[in-house]
Amino acid sequence: MRRLVLALAGLALLAPAALADTPLDKYVAAREAYVAKFREAEKAEVGDAVIAEEQKALADLGGLLAPVVGKVAIKGYGAKGRISLETLFPSDVGFGMLDGLVFTTADGRSTVLATTDTLLARWLAGARDLPHEAADALRSDEFYAQATSPDAAVLRYALVPVLPPGGAATARAMLVLRAQDIGAGVPDELLLAVVNGKRVFIASSPVKAKVASIAACDEVWQGYQKKMDEALEAYDKSDPKDEALFEAYTRLQDKADQDFRGCYAEETLNAPFYPDLVKQAQALANSLPR
Repeated sequence: MRRLVLALAGLALLAPAALADTPLDKYVAAREAYVAKFREAEKAEVGDAVIAEEQKALADLGGLLAPVVGKVAIKGYGAKGRISLETLFPSDVGFGMLDGLVFTTADGRSTVLATTDTLLARWLAGARDLPHEAADALRSDEFYAQATSPDAAVLRYALVPVLPPGGAATARAMLVLRAQDIGAGVPDELLLAVVNGKRVFIASSPVKAKVASIAACDEVWQGYQKKMDEALEAYDKSDPKDEALFEAYTRLQDKADQDFRGCYAEETLNAPFYPDLVKQAQALANSLPR
């Protein structure tokens, strides 16, 4: 994130008075106004004063968003949520995440993002390479990466069956790993999304069961490893660099990842940790507000 010295002369970074009718309209209008102002601000050198203004803007937006989302009370989570947006500077990593309020446990390890069906639909309408229907998007690990994980990929290792808690229309759960690179990792996070009336909750929690590597799936990855190493070595030796060789390497890497995680999804059904994983997912779903 660019954070240099400020040249602020004449730049007002306060939200204009909103003329919109509903709390949602007021929030969206204020957010767009702030984004426009910080887009203009980052054309100059950005320093502490502008950063402070951004933090004030995020706090203001959080206050405007609270009546849109409504009251959220989840046992074991803080009573006050923080806004899910990480930045209002369009050029920053993390810009454009899903609007919502994030509630966190005292240890900071589990979170629930509370939003609305309308905010989710608006966000999906502008999302890249994602289904525009919420029920479909919530099965996609790429959705969670774009909406909630600005600095790491969300890799789905297995879908986890979960029943929608009383009155909810949709519930989706998956076993995932957040990572910078693909590889034969071990998933450690449970992601759950519930659409309940006009509200949507996205929960993240560490897996309680003793999830482990699966030997059969590790063998799948190892079966590709030599080919990947050879392809990368061929590229490194090429002079001038042969981009076709590098593309062959990335295709092998993608196929290895696809087959490895496909194996894990199948083997999870018979893994010792699977019953506890399903139990945790259902308990988490049942704990969310009705």
